[in-house]
Amino acid sequence: MSGPAGPSTVLLLGNRRQSLTVARELAATGVRIMAGRNRGDLRDAHAHRSRAVNNVWSHDHWRDDPGAFTVQLHELLERDHTITTVFPIDESAIAFFDTIRSDLPPRISLALANSEALRTCLDKEAMLALAETVGVASHASAVIDGDAVEETSNRLGLPVIVKPMDDETIRFGVKAEILRTSADVKMLSNDRRLTDRRVMVQRFATGPRHNVYFAAHHGEIVGAAEVRIGRTDRVDGTGLAVFGSTVAPTPELLADTTALVEALAYHGVGCAQFVRDPDSGTTTFLELNPRLGANFAVVVRAGLPLARLALELSSEAKPRPVGTEHYRRGLRFAWTFGALAGLRFERREGVITTGETARWILRSLREALTAPVHITWSWRDPLPTLLEFARPLTHAPTATPTSTHPGGA
Repeated sequence: MSGPAGPSTVLLLGNRRQSLTVARELAATGVRIMAGRNRGDLRDAHAHRSRAVNNVWSHDHWRDDPGAFTVQLHELLERDHTITTVFPIDESAIAFFDTIRSDLPPRISLALANSEALRTCLDKEAMLALAETVGVASHASAVIDGDAVEETSNRLGLPVIVKPMDDETIRFGVKAEILRTSADVKMLSNDRRLTDRRVMVQRFATGPRHNVYFAAHHGEIVGAAEVRIGRTDRVDGTGLAVFGSTVAPTPELLADTTALVEALAYHGVGCAQFVRDPDSGTTTFLELNPRLGANFAVVVRAGLPLARLALELSSEAKPRPVGTEHYRRGLRFAWTFGALAGLRFERREGVITTGETARWILRSLREALTAPVHITWSWRDPLPTLLEFARPLTHAPTATPTSTHPGGA
């Protein structure tokens, strides 16, 4: 028997650092938040411990046993009729819910991009092909079997980046390898972990990453803001972004994002990622993530309410356009936990010297003290971040997930 109806509740699934931003942004508008918590999830960002969260639902992982999770979900939705929206946060949750969206009760809306756009975006090869079709520049690439890395790298020309087409890593903790020399190519080509695997090899783009966060209504952008990534959690510039700032919209990047959104008839929120060479001004498309970027808290503070827009779009309502110009420029963000976790990983891998370590720590502290926006920290809601910093003291070391391009989200 279902319970009585009450205030509208949003169910967040995929407990990541952007989950905190979603919970805080929506709770500030009066929405009730229920946070899902995967049992045994080592990447748990403790968002369920936020003061913005009203209830917590512990569940098994959809990836481990999709059938069992689906049964648990339907039981929850039958018990609690206040839940009106399911908001998948991370990529695995997004991909899973795309497969079951038609099985959800009619009263439930999904804060999720339309299926056609979602599936194209998650298929790296298809997304790059679409970019070429609409005239958005990207570096040459090829999807191959692992044993063809050497031949393909030589054909495309070094440096290249190699990344798997599945969710696994090339090596422990690293989802991609930059091959700068023939020796790098030989070393990776001889790695048994490439046996019988499909990988993408792509010419490596140099320059800082620019993220264009946007909300779109059936192919029409209703709001956007651009962020330039200043530093990542890896010495070589790959990895997850730990520092950056909002910048004025780059006309070429906004035009490219608009072209991709129109071609996909995109409906929902997303983040288009580019590399822009500061010397030549040329831009290279990397990917379009059909989700909220991990550091989108900075654009919320700058004036682009992405979580609220995602919620409105989930009900098919067209939000009031917020535009692509009216957001604060020069607003800096820092993700201090990510910076220090990255340092720990680089020290363990032996790729950073003692002097570089000291400079890294000093820079991280300076960014933490001077950046107006902290991706997870809030004086009013400190517990999730404190628990994240405490985790290395109570768990065995694990590598932070690594983005496949410089300045990852």
